[in-house]
Amino acid sequence: MMISLRARLVFLAMTKTGSTAIENALREHCEIIYSGAPQVTHMTYRRYSKHVAPYLQAMDFGTFETTAVLRHPVSWLGSWYLYRQRPALDGRPESTKDMSFEGFTERYCDGDPNISGIGRPWEFLRDSKQALGVDHVFAYENLDRFTGFWAKRLDAPIVLGTANASPLGSTFLSPKLLSRLENHLNREFDLYETVAGNGSLPE
Repeated sequence: MMISLRARLVFLAMTKTGSTAIENALREHCEIIYSGAPQVTHMTYRRYSKHVAPYLQAMDFGTFETTAVLRHPVSWLGSWYLYRQRPALDGRPESTKDMSFEGFTERYCDGDPNISGIGRPWEFLRDSKQALGVDHVFAYENLDRFTGFWAKRLDAPIVLGTANASPLGSTFLSPKLLSRLENHLNREFDLYETVAGNGSLPE
């Protein structure tokens, strides 16, 4: 998570949405940077609201708007699947080296703790009342919209590089399994359709 005091913007870094590249691009513009443990780097909206927003208010820094990036649910899950094929995880329960993407998806929907521990995007974005909490959500597939928003607020160019990319591989799902995933991640699919259609939410 990164905070720009000058732009009054917060970047909440959801996993597998290009967050490392985004953080590299925003680093010089953010006075406050949370990094290290995953629960700090990838702080959810609810944790930000409970622990960080009150601090910013107490320090009289003003009102902040939160931003995040949302990836198509199949692409997001596929990125996790491919990332877990890396040799460093060989022999560990979370490795997907000898697993198909369909098998990974089935286990994710079944709630297998070795797989479902990656969470779900809606849990990252929502507030304590089960409503969308993040102020501005941008589509991963249209990151120019995200960088343009930040660049306008900072009055400075934001250029993304490539970092921590997952390896290439097949992430095909049969229609039956895709339908099951759509039911399992219904909030994510519905929100992504709106965000992708507009380029961001709000438009």
